[in-house]
Amino acid sequence: IYRACTPGTHHHHLICRNCGLTVEIEADAVEQWAKTVAATHGFRSVSVLPRSSRRGRPTLGLAGFGSDERRRPRCAVEVASGGRFTCARRASGGVWCWGVNQYGELGHGRPPGDGDFRATPIRVNNIPAAEEIAGGLFHACARIADGTMKCWGYDHHGQLGGSSGSGGVVDVTGMDDAASIGVGGNASCARNIEGELRCWGAAVQVGRGVHNAADSYVPTLMTGIPPSAAVYLGSSSTCSRGTDGSMACWGFNSSGELGIPFVTRRSEPTPIPTLVGATAIVQGEEHACAVT
Repeated sequence: IYRACTPGTHHHHLICRNCGLTVEIEADAVEQWAKTVAATHGFRSVSVLPRSSRRGRPTLGLAGFGSDERRRPRCAVEVASGGRFTCARRASGGVWCWGVNQYGELGHGRPPGDGDFRATPIRVNNIPAAEEIAGGLFHACARIADGTMKCWGYDHHGQLGGSSGSGGVVDVTGMDDAASIGVGGNASCARNIEGELRCWGAAVQVGRGVHNAADSYVPTLMTGIPPSAAVYLGSSSTCSRGTDGSMACWGFNSSGELGIPFVTRRSEPTPIPTLVGATAIVQGEEHACAVT
């Protein structure tokens, strides 16, 4: 969906139309050919247009991922995948999703019957200026520039954080200071700039400290952990990386996905000594990996 481009140097690209493989090249011969052809037809100078001015020829993108009203290039700056859908955020703050829409994962409400799917991106309604997106099993959330959050999709466990049920885009109740977010499984979390972490959704991922606690339908402040620098959610577990370099996790542990031996679940945040100093975690359905 997007790729890095070496800044500050004039160069060209070879792009595979099928797989998107891109190679940066120098093409002096091509430029000389252009000058020769131009001179033959009476043109006195030739200039190379910057990439952003070549409308209708995106370096990257998907069918239907169109330009906005300001004619920005059709490119994504962030991509988030859920259970059976994918979303992309553009530089303008718009969010586009595609894939299965059984529970309103594409941000247009829950369709009748067994749902539907979109093979090309469709813009999510009512997302004004997203700065971050994240996807869970059947839902997704966006952090807005003003610190608020909006979520859409499946809401059986309260993972949207607001009054819903239709799968449409809803405002997360009481959230106005989100600095970063995490979404996974059937839960959502957000931390503010002071490191306070709030989570909502499936009880096992919210870590309320009670084995049979009810799901949380509004953001719940996580206690007993250091200020959070980042939050990571898997299919049924959650981890918070503290500003002090510590790591605390909670949720199901039937396959050892919390990194804690001999227990099947943790209902409250539990320090993980072996992950002290980890800089990032990626969680899957029943496993996790950390960068140390």
